[in-house]
Amino acid sequence: MDISANGNFSDEDDEDDEDYLIAEEDRADLLKEALDEALEQEKIGSPNVAWTMLYDHWRGYTDHEYYDDEMAILFAEQLELLYERNPKLVHRKIGLMLDQARSEGYHSGGGYDVKIIEDAIKIAQDNNRPDLELDIIQEHAGNQVGRYGGIYWETEGLSEKISELRDKIFIWREEKRKEIIEAVVEQFAQGGLNPPLYKRLALTDARLAHEILDRREV
Repeated sequence: MDISANGNFSDEDDEDDEDYLIAEEDRADLLKEALDEALEQEKIGSPNVAWTMLYDHWRGYTDHEYYDDEMAILFAEQLELLYERNPKLVHRKIGLMLDQARSEGYHSGGGYDVKIIEDAIKIAQDNNRPDLELDIIQEHAGNQVGRYGGIYWETEGLSEKISELRDKIFIWREEKRKEIIEAVVEQFAQGGLNPPLYKRLALTDARLAHEILDRREV
């Protein structure tokens, strides 16, 4: 905003600040173009690629120097719909929620609606993802420490919750590893896996087999 020679305020700078905003009549076409490309990726079985495409647009419209709230909302809505159709994208969904909290915190001077953190934690819990729940809590705690100082780490129950989640993560990873091994063994037993043989060796060539593995020839 400028002050003219006669002391009056001018809105010229405010108007210039909004020159980068997408015109309302162009928003639908821009969204459709991006959405069509993303949906094509989802259709061929690549929801992760589809997410990345839409997320990159969302990030572009939430840039600190180039912030277009209307377009950001449109793309956030499409990301939400993509997640609902592909719940395995839970890690991407939670990542988006944390990004939204960071963006809100930046524009408000540090604070954000804690409900987004509560909602993210619930999503992690509902999907049995203690690793994501720990990421959320540590991200939030780090933000609070930045605002209020290291005393926040002494919040009642915080350290105990973090320790509890780390224990859960260890158990969760072991369970996941067991599930994967059992699935591979089952598939192999049913003839669903036919790994190519690199070389057939006699039992007396065990040393040679280890040397081949050490050289990463396989």
